[in-house]
Amino acid sequence: FLIVLYPFTKRFLHMPQVVLGMAFAMSVPMAFVAVPGDPELPPVAWILYLAVVLWATCYDTMYALVDRNDDMQVGVKSTAILFGDLFRVLLGILHILVLFALVIVGDLLKPATLPYYAGLSVAAVLAGYQLFLVHDRDPKNCFKAFQNNHWYGAAIFLGILYHYLIPALGYSVEFVLISIYIGSIFLAYLLARIKHADRPLWRALSFLGPVAIPLILFARPKRA
Repeated sequence: FLIVLYPFTKRFLHMPQVVLGMAFAMSVPMAFVAVPGDPELPPVAWILYLAVVLWATCYDTMYALVDRNDDMQVGVKSTAILFGDLFRVLLGILHILVLFALVIVGDLLKPATLPYYAGLSVAAVLAGYQLFLVHDRDPKNCFKAFQNNHWYGAAIFLGILYHYLIPALGYSVEFVLISIYIGSIFLAYLLARIKHADRPLWRALSFLGPVAIPLILFARPKRA
């Protein structure tokens, strides 16, 4: 229902980004319900739901800033228009609320370990970088800020991953191999960016891990 409703909300709601976030965030209660056990959703599920809604509102507002002038001309509504000149302050508040909600999640799912909070710390730095990018509403930089949320999400994901990996595997050979594989994906990605390799190619190759690195080193730059 929310997915179908979202495209129409741009016509009559000033915050369609919130509806988009509500649709995306449905993955949270769906995941909890899919796990056998208590049919009642725990409080942490709704806090996670709220975090996703706030995060989606934040990054989709950055995306909406790219089209802000066009949207104003055609009469499409968005938070990028609603926030006006306070958009940087409100985006900063949204980021703070997302990270605060995730801190609460870590507290409820005790014991949250150092990797989890390290991931949130990296995400906080990236949030500051995004706010720097959008400070003058330049469409190109706003789109960069929107895309930077890939790294923002990756930092949180890796924090969660290592929160579970370290207690489960310790610092065993398996742990080292997994870490090398993850590190090689990021290294392959950075090499591809430096060499301006063909985008679909390096996206596919980067997940090969260490094998991708020599392949990308010899990859041809993408055509202009």
